[in-house]
Amino acid sequence: MSWLSNYLTQKYIERYSRPELQRKNRKNILRALRAYGYENDTDTTDAAEKFLFEHVIKQFDPKTMLDVGANVGTYSRKLLESFPNAKVYAFEPLGTTFATLSQLSLEYGDRFTPVNVGVGSQLGKLKLHYEENASSHASFAAEASEVPYVKNTQTDLIDVITLDSFANEKLGSETVDFIKIDTEGFEFEVLAGAQDLIARHKPVGVHMEFNWHHMFRGHSLQMLAASIPGYEVFQLVPGGLARRDPKDPLSNIFMFSNFVFLRADLISDLERKGGNPWLQL
Repeated sequence: MSWLSNYLTQKYIERYSRPELQRKNRKNILRALRAYGYENDTDTTDAAEKFLFEHVIKQFDPKTMLDVGANVGTYSRKLLESFPNAKVYAFEPLGTTFATLSQLSLEYGDRFTPVNVGVGSQLGKLKLHYEENASSHASFAAEASEVPYVKNTQTDLIDVITLDSFANEKLGSETVDFIKIDTEGFEFEVLAGAQDLIARHKPVGVHMEFNWHHMFRGHSLQMLAASIPGYEVFQLVPGGLARRDPKDPLSNIFMFSNFVFLRADLISDLERKGGNPWLQL
């Protein structure tokens, strides 16, 4: 750090560490975190996802994609529309929500397969915690209800499979090219049950939501990244993707964010062929 930068930093600290300016300091921090990829609104997140699809995933012409925690099918629809040659398998455990999700079959035919089960680390049954009027908050993790805006007061016993078992029993010769996981704090268990699939199929990317829920479960981004060896971590940010070190504390902030784990060998190939114009580094 140069003397000028050090001087300006010190002056900033002296000013904004004062008790009467803590509220303003917090606002400045939150603004910076939004620019860094946290707590962004739907429009910003949608734009980043579109960038991921068009500038990265589309280069590999995916054929089979998995949407784990599909809810009413918003993300599944994005995949089906963005990748017209792909087939999507969507997993949703909540019955009422699954009925809405299944309607996508009327539009996309055999390109879309809804699967009414939960996904976890082993076969069996688990208690799903949910609120009928906020189905997107449903989770197999009871700790998710410690998040202030989550009001999962209802429960139901649900059949649970693993992605490994699904791939072995249902996919035959199909190769999984992309996985999205949004399970409200249950992502680590989904990954634990997909180790064989990831090792054999080597999907291009695994897209996951990271949020407040993971703090209550004790699951850091570093912990999630360690369960997917051979992949590099990128955060979806306004305008594109930014490479992140999962060991960096700034990559482990428990606020709403989206990360994609991309196969390291494919990233290296793209960089060797012509730089990385689709990455904001």
